[in-house]
Amino acid sequence: MMYTLHSYVLRELLKTFALTLVALTAVLTMGGGLYNVLRYEGASAGDVLGFLPMLIPIMVALAMPVAAIFATTMVYGRLAADNEFTACRAAGINVHKLFLGALLVSVFVAVFTLLFGDLVVPDVTRRLNQYVRANLRDLALQRMETKGYVRYQRGGSTYLLTAENMRVPSERGLQEQNLPTGEGFSYLLMDSPFFVMLDKDERLQRYACAKHGLCQFDGRQSPLQVTLFVNGGRDFDVHASSAYLESQQIGPISVPLEFPRRPGMLDLATLMRWRDRPWEIERLQPKIRSFQLNLARSQFADDCIARLAQGQPIELDNERGDVCRIYAARAEVEDKGLLLYDARVEQPAADAAALLYYQAPLVRLRARTAASEELFLQSASRVDTALVVRVELDRTAEQPVVEHNPRASDYAHGREKPPFALSEDYRVPAHILTRLQSYTEEVVFDPQAELPFNPELTVARQRLLADASAQQRKMSANIQSRLGIACSALVTVLMAAALGAIFRGSQALAAFGLACIPFGAAALAIVMARSLGERPDLEFLSPLITWGGLGLIGAADVVILRLGVRR
Repeated sequence: MMYTLHSYVLRELLKTFALTLVALTAVLTMGGGLYNVLRYEGASAGDVLGFLPMLIPIMVALAMPVAAIFATTMVYGRLAADNEFTACRAAGINVHKLFLGALLVSVFVAVFTLLFGDLVVPDVTRRLNQYVRANLRDLALQRMETKGYVRYQRGGSTYLLTAENMRVPSERGLQEQNLPTGEGFSYLLMDSPFFVMLDKDERLQRYACAKHGLCQFDGRQSPLQVTLFVNGGRDFDVHASSAYLESQQIGPISVPLEFPRRPGMLDLATLMRWRDRPWEIERLQPKIRSFQLNLARSQFADDCIARLAQGQPIELDNERGDVCRIYAARAEVEDKGLLLYDARVEQPAADAAALLYYQAPLVRLRARTAASEELFLQSASRVDTALVVRVELDRTAEQPVVEHNPRASDYAHGREKPPFALSEDYRVPAHILTRLQSYTEEVVFDPQAELPFNPELTVARQRLLADASAQQRKMSANIQSRLGIACSALVTVLMAAALGAIFRGSQALAAFGLACIPFGAAALAIVMARSLGERPDLEFLSPLITWGGLGLIGAADVVILRLGVRR
């Protein structure tokens, strides 16, 4: 008999729950999600179908707790109005057992919410990245038609692009210009394009215009590459004169389109791994690589100063094994390198017994990455495998740079040269790279480890540790929030069922309104606890508010069931 009752109640619950979920999902998707897509993303009505598969799972997760509360309130309110509870009591059945269906629905909602954050959200983020990469040209064209311009921000600078007319060129025309076509390539043809560059304070830095422009989007790699071909253009710089461009290629420019993975978009396994291993957090990667680069520069500078103090030259070699020796009277550390005074730079000369050497009053040794530093800070390369040294020779007002070339007739006296840099970069000595490898991320991020760093690096490390600690608190707060949101369904749905049994019949909507109060209170407590958990001075309050609030709602469930619903 109990099996029949449970089946009946659960069937009614699932039917009402499913219908309510479908209705709420449709309302949220059409009224909220698509409105934001059309308004903020610049997408046209034709792009709606592309976004729908990514919006529906999110709206289902948002609507599910409310649908469960509404379903349990309505079903148990109707059971009470039809005197089903009275009949069960007359048959000697404990009516509290009828709430098993509500408990099963709450468990389903809790498990779904938890799995949604682990399985669906990362997949939605990945598909959104793929959609934007595949449709960047169309989105830019739509933004130009609706807003009149395309805006892009990067590295503190703002870039604006506008044009009189933008259209998609024919594939035949592109092939006639010997431009690559096919999968991954897309193009936009522009009439009278106008480009503006602003600094972080919105001050004009550069602007350019042209008669015609062709924008190429290369999505075959990450980050996406954008190249602009212009004809009949003019480039203006606020700090210099203008330049005429008969035919010019600008770029390719890397456009990192990947959305930053916020904690709310990560699965629990990643959150817990990042909490325990903060050096793997994506937001910290540029800061970590910047610290590694400064550490390498510091180690290289200290080693060079020590060798010069011992009367030994600085020895650098290249991939062919050629050795460059540098002597100097003294040296001092400067930004991003080492400054040598009264230096002599020796290089091996091909087919000559004598040395090719230079005498310069100033020589700068700049330890840098093989690629550009900006790209290095965005990549995953290790600093000790990408570091090279650039040798720059400079003059003073009193003393020039002098070249002594064994092939020249004036080898003994030398020949004056303007300031220049050696034609190739040299490798950082191997023993410095070996020392750098001992400073692993685990060691650098261990607050108990005392490392022999100079004051500047010590301060930089402290800032890095502080950033890592803030990110760890954010990971912990999101883990707790994710678990709290899932567990909140267990207590709020059960309370909705109890209130529905108490407020029967025509008062079912009042019961639903009352049931939304603890649901809203639980959500507010979880959000507040997550915010407090990110603050170092109030971090201890986060678990108290989250689990204490859910515990109070659970205790209220027990009281309402015992006092409001007689067995």
